[in-house]
Amino acid sequence: MDYREWEYNPENSDWIDAITGEVLTDYIMPSHLQAILSENIDLNQNYLF
Repeated sequence: MDYREWEYNPENSDWIDAITGEVLTDYIMPSHLQAILSENIDLNQNYLF
């Protein structure tokens, strides 16, 4: 089985193959959802788990 490394890219809202750059879904986030998320999620916050 061919296992590839996929990394989530929040700017593209998609998973990207780390080797080839291929995207998993070509998902395009609706603008209203992008607005909700960008106004309510602090991507600069460092969380410790």
